[in-house]
Amino acid sequence: MSVEQNIDHTAGQVDISFACTDKDKYELKSLLGYGSDTKGKLGLSWHNRQMNDLGHNYLIRLDLNQVIANSADITASFQYQIPQGREKSQWINLANSTRVDRCEY
Repeated sequence: MSVEQNIDHTAGQVDISFACTDKDKYELKSLLGYGSDTKGKLGLSWHNRQMNDLGHNYLIRLDLNQVIANSADITASFQYQIPQGREKSQWINLANSTRVDRCEY
């Protein structure tokens, strides 16, 4: 959603325009970063925003933290959301996350 505001001071009028756009059904994100204390960071996530007509969605994520030479801390997570009611402002969240510290590859 985007909002544009046009102010006409002489007429004392404010025009506000709203534009709504659909999001893509699928979203693929990648992450690349570095911090002096945390070292390298890599990540990849896949989000299916609409699995079915009921609005269920899921997110799968894989993160590699403190990437140094040939080892890293690896975290894999999965989240499944089920909307409650018509407003879709309340959700049932089913989530699982697994972490492996200092995995060598």
